Amino acid sequence: MESSVSNLHIDRIYPEDAERLSQVAQKAYYDHFVYLWEDNGVSYVQAMFSEDVLYRDLADPQTRYYLASQDQQPVGYLRINLEAPLDEYKNVLELSRIYLTKEGAGQGIGKKLVQRCFEEAVAQQKEAVWLKVLESSENSIAFYCKQGFVKHADITFNYPRLKTRYQSMHIMKKTMPNHAH
Repeated sequence: MESSVSNLHIDRIYPEDAERLSQVAQKAYYDHFVYLWEDNGVSYVQAMFSEDVLYRDLADPQTRYYLASQDQQPVGYLRINLEAPLDEYKNVLELSRIYLTKEGAGQGIGKKLVQRCFEEAVAQQKEAVWLKVLESSENSIAFYCKQGFVKHADITFNYPRLKTRYQSMHIMKKTMPNHAH
């Protein structure tokens, strides 16, 4: 299944795409998130976005990745966890990451990636989608609210070298239409 809007393509990717994913993941992370870290995110990027780590993650049957490309250039990606219970909600999936490069930001690509996540949730008959977002990221929170997410809980993200003031996060959740009560 492929989306095409103004030369945008969103395609599911697989382990053989790990190198391409690693490149766009690292670029997107460095474009937007170095300020969170005492070491500019170097250790986190190495731990999370190396080709080897992403190859193993792409091979996990409970994980789905979609690569967004514009004019055949990768500009972002979506990562979904298909089996990610949240509190009393068992049949839910996690929108684990939507990362865009600075070239991909502000064009509606994030919205298209969220829509792809919702399509996956409906196809998998999930009752809801949830995600984690930095409490300090007001633009991201506003974006997710526009996509129908509501605040569900607060958590703390403890990771070595993450600046203390950025450890507070929200969990946001959206109930799928076929499961609305």
